[in-house]
Amino acid sequence: MKKLRSAILPLVIATVGVGSAFASTTKKNSNSVDIQGYLFRPNEVEQCQPMSKFCDNNGAFDCTVSGPGTEALRIFNGTSCPNILKHSVAN
Repeated sequence: MKKLRSAILPLVIATVGVGSAFASTTKKNSNSVDIQGYLFRPNEVEQCQPMSKFCDNNGAFDCTVSGPGTEALRIFNGTSCPNILKHSVAN
């Protein structure tokens, strides 16, 4: 019985430790919502062109996409995309 207890006790301690580690990890800010970025093309019929990149619009970094150069993505606002989309981490 003593051997069984000494074999199970480390397993219980390890399980509690792993469970505590998962419980204490920081979650991503649940209030942040990813917003689709749009490229502004003033000479096109459709000036705001949707891109497949999403950013959270928090922080100080511009949400950018690489192409021939690096371009800042914008927030679509009904009929136009005047505001630059921000991101909480560098691209």
